[in-house]
Amino acid sequence: MQIKIDNVTDKLDKAIVTTKVNKSWVSQNNLDKSNLSLFKFNDTTSQWVELPTTYLSEDDNYYYYSTNLTSFSYFAIGEKSLVNGQASGTTQGTNLTWLWIVIGIVVLVAIAFVIMKRKK
Repeated sequence: MQIKIDNVTDKLDKAIVTTKVNKSWVSQNNLDKSNLSLFKFNDTTSQWVELPTTYLSEDDNYYYYSTNLTSFSYFAIGEKSLVNGQASGTTQGTNLTWLWIVIGIVVLVAIAFVIMKRKK
């Protein structure tokens, strides 16, 4: 997903983004709800950077996460990268194919959501 904000240069220090992730997607991909993070694409290095992400809550269909942002770009939800069995702060050396799949899924869900809202 891409977050673009206009007319906030020098007016916004940080933003808190709440992300909802479908439980069925987490289950289908054999992921653990406590092992997901938001990743930001760094245009300068062409790498995905893992952002500190906090699990907030869940309902019948979704898990909810919170992330503090200081700038906007392309983002994806994915599995935390692991180094020596512990979560790391970046995705260096990680295969990025799964992140592009996640981006595609998020975009499709967003489009479906908008279409459903318009039909109502």
